Amino acid sequence: MAADTQRISRELQNTESYPDLFARAFGTQTIIELRVAQAIATFMRTLTMTATPFDRFMQGDTAALSDEAVQGLHLFRSKARCINCHHGEQLSDSLYHHLGTSFHNFGDFQGRYKVTRKPEDVSAYRTPSLRGSAATAPFMHNGFVADFDALLSIYNMGWWQNAELDDKGNDIPTARLSPLIKPLDLTSVELLALKSFLLSLDGSMPWMAMPQELP
Repeated sequence: MAADTQRISRELQNTESYPDLFARAFGTQTIIELRVAQAIATFMRTLTMTATPFDRFMQGDTAALSDEAVQGLHLFRSKARCINCHHGEQLSDSLYHHLGTSFHNFGDFQGRYKVTRKPEDVSAYRTPSLRGSAATAPFMHNGFVADFDALLSIYNMGWWQNAELDDKGNDIPTARLSPLIKPLDLTSVELLALKSFLLSLDGSMPWMAMPQELP
């Protein structure tokens, strides 16, 4: 979450409540980066959204989606090519792709390459789940796109391949657009239908009180 994990671990260790909570979870009050990651991951696995209109439709409630949303679902699976990356229960292939959202030497542009050092992973980021995505604007890993309409327009045009710079100032390869991305040629009516389907993936998350003590 753009935080320094060592600093966060130290700050959690210095609070009054978190050491005891970590002791209950891990058997010791010692807070290290790995345990912080495990705690966050375990919490995130509880945040499920499985009662969306789309889920009800798939369970047999044919009235759960409008005719426009059903058309959008068909486009999602066919002409719009969304299902190439957004499939399975979480509507994500859990793989890494570059879509043109990052520019060389600007911000955190390295993506998966920072870990693997593989040229094909430069500016590649994991495919997000589409569940609840309507409530997560702005979109992309860096908030590059403001809203659904802009996002669909960019996908419709096929994103872009970043140009090779004459002087990059480093030996990091230029990011290559994912081969799965193609111009879609969707009409304005089809874009509205696709948006209608994506909105059907929204639902409600459980309400949670803010912890009384934060680092």
